[in-house]
Amino acid sequence: MITLLKKPFNIVVFVVSSSVITAFLIAYRWLSGVFNIRDIGFILAMLAVLLFMAFMILNLRTIKRPERYMLEVYNTLGEKDDANFRREFKNYDVASSYMLMYRKMYPRHSFILVSDSEDARKTVHRYLE
Repeated sequence: MITLLKKPFNIVVFVVSSSVITAFLIAYRWLSGVFNIRDIGFILAMLAVLLFMAFMILNLRTIKRPERYMLEVYNTLGEKDDANFRREFKNYDVASSYMLMYRKMYPRHSFILVSDSEDARKTVHRYLE
């Protein structure tokens, strides 16, 4: 256990988890004097659900969305097509609707909606063949 506590992050996790467990035990003792045992189980389950939901909401806020989306167009031979297509978009919905519109206009072309991420990898969001 001593080797786990050498890194600062592990120390923080250990302190936070032990304090949460201690607070949980104190709350359980206090609630057992006030409520019935069945009520305590229900209250603790609801608290666990509420805490889980709060952590998920905080996690989802930190997800970074791409700043721009690009449309790649390929012809029937599999080569990139450089026709007059709008290629860069800032919104996913707009890019997707343009992709569907181009699909109706050019049914033999393939369309790929990609976004650049921070680590220079392309992420494919939608593919129409």
